Amino acid sequence: CQRKLSGKREAAPPMFSADNFRRGWRQMLGTFVLTFTAMLLVSALHYHVFLEQYKLQFFVAPFGATAAIVFSLTDSDSAQPRNVFLGHMICAAVG
Repeated sequence: CQRKLSGKREAAPPMFSADNFRRGWRQMLGTFVLTFTAMLLVSALHYHVFLEQYKLQFFVAPFGATAAIVFSLTDSDSAQPRNVFLGHMICAAVG
């Protein structure tokens, strides 16, 4: 768990090729389902908690992009927890 949190990995993620096409459609379907579910939960949380009770608004688009990256490119550097967290913090500080 500590190695994953620090963003270290042994090898580069496999590229999409004809050899792993059978596995590719399952990964695409899983990415779609997980991203859709994550965005549905974030949207429900935004609407029912933050917008109705506290009158705060989220900018939900970065969460969708992050969910797609995290669920589809699990072994890449950009999907590691440290990079996701720091990327959101830098964006929040800038904008």
